[in-house]
Amino acid sequence: DGSQLAEVTLWYAARLTGRLRASLTLAYVATPDEMVSRHMYECYLQDTVTRVKAQAEQAAEETSGADKIAVDYKILEGDPAEELLDYADKNKFDLIILATQGKSGVRRWALGNVANKIVSATRKQVMLIRARGDQPDVSKVKLTKVLVPVDGSRESESILKSISFLAS
Repeated sequence: DGSQLAEVTLWYAARLTGRLRASLTLAYVATPDEMVSRHMYECYLQDTVTRVKAQAEQAAEETSGADKIAVDYKILEGDPAEELLDYADKNKFDLIILATQGKSGVRRWALGNVANKIVSATRKQVMLIRARGDQPDVSKVKLTKVLVPVDGSRESESILKSISFLAS
């Protein structure tokens, strides 16, 4: 959504997309009032696509040789959670990556309103990236350990195949 809080997801999305050789779509959901500034959002997204595509292709090269990664964007209009859920379903996305907080800022709940609605309503995989006011330089982040809580249920263990693939 252009906020510093949401921008933290881009590094993770680029790295994951490059590693998996997946396509990536950046989505912005504008309110009807914001559609007047659509051109501004298009410029922001075009610049962001260029930046994220370079990061994803670098990640692909680091893991097993150079590869072109498809990165594009979509501007939607309406309620952010509803539009993102509909778009993800219609276009058969496998994973939704979002920040725990976006442009609405940090509220008193652990998850932002949009993140909470998406996690609650979708059956798709969701990757939440912790958003805080003072973000570290994520380009220096190295993921060396991953915690996967499981409780013995089939639902909780369904993530193990995905995590095993990412860890290999």
